[in-house]
Amino acid sequence: MFHPGMSSLPEAVAPNLRGRPYQILAALDVPADGPVDGVLACHGGHTGGYALYVQDRRLRFVHNLVGTTFPAWPPRWSCPPARCCPA
Repeated sequence: MFHPGMSSLPEAVAPNLRGRPYQILAALDVPADGPVDGVLACHGGHTGGYALYVQDRRLRFVHNLVGTTFPAWPPRWSCPPARCCPA
């Protein structure tokens, strides 16, 4: 489990997600008004990686390989005002 404020993890000790199914759970507190933007989880470097983030109230996931980005899905899921915590 990773918590806010943790420093980065070197690849040698980070979970190896390459070629494996995985799930990312995040607790969110989405206000009714104002901007909602930020990174929820990311890992990688200049040769590859992924990021799960919220931009303009829309959940997004992208991965890259040697500088080419591959969005995983279109940004159609909007984050409604709510406090969301995984069970």
